[in-house]
Amino acid sequence: MTYTYALLLLSIVFFPLLLAHTRQFSFAGEWRRFAWVCIVLLLFFIPWDVAAHSIGHWWFNPEYTLPYTAIGLPLEEWGFFTAVSFSMLFLYVQLRRLSGAGAAYPPVSSRQYCLYYTAVLALAVILPALALLHVSYTALVVLAAVCTLCLWRVFGTADRALSAHLMLGFVFFFIYNYALTSLPVVLYGSPWILGVRMLTIPVEDSLYNGVLLILIVLTYQMECRKKV
Repeated sequence: MTYTYALLLLSIVFFPLLLAHTRQFSFAGEWRRFAWVCIVLLLFFIPWDVAAHSIGHWWFNPEYTLPYTAIGLPLEEWGFFTAVSFSMLFLYVQLRRLSGAGAAYPPVSSRQYCLYYTAVLALAVILPALALLHVSYTALVVLAAVCTLCLWRVFGTADRALSAHLMLGFVFFFIYNYALTSLPVVLYGSPWILGVRMLTIPVEDSLYNGVLLILIVLTYQMECRKKV
C-alpha cells in the first residue's frame, strides 16, 4: 500500500496530538519550543538523508510511499522528523511533570546559545559532505553520536525525566523501526553498513535514534534556558 509510511506516521502523532489538547496533558506554552526542535531536526537530518539516499546508504520502497517527493525524499520522510520531534518532545514534557522536575533550567548566555546552534549547523554540513565522499553509514552515525554526546556534555542538563524518556524512546524506536525495515519501507545498501541486525533493524539505526532523541531534549532545554 503506497500510504503505509503515511499511516505509520499518523500512528506516531495521533494520541499525543489528542492528549496535547486536554487539560491534564496540555501542551500549551510549548508550541514555540516544539517549532525550534522541529526546525533543528529538519536542518540536521534532511541534508544527511538526501546525501545518504543519493549514494545508496538507504532508499525507500515505492510500494509503501506516496508518489510525491521533495529534494529526492518522500514527503513522509520529511513528516517523520516532524512527527517524531512532536511526539518525543510531548513525552519528555509529560515525564518532567510526572517526575516533579519543575520548569526551570539554569540559564545560558547568548554566547553559549549561539555556540550550540553553530555546532549543530556545522554537523549538518559535515555529515552530508562526508556521505557524498562515500564515507559509510556506520562511520557517519558513530561520528554523529560522539559529537552529540559532546554537545550534551557541554550544554545538557540531566533531570529525572531523561532516563525514562530515553528508555521509552528506544522502545518506540524498536517497534516503529521494525515495521519500517521488515515490510520493508526502508532498504539499506549492504556495502555501507556492518550487516549486524537486531531482527531486521541495522545496528547503526540504534545510534541514529540516540542522536535524534538527545537532540530533541537538548534543543528543548536550550530554548527553555535562553535568556529573554
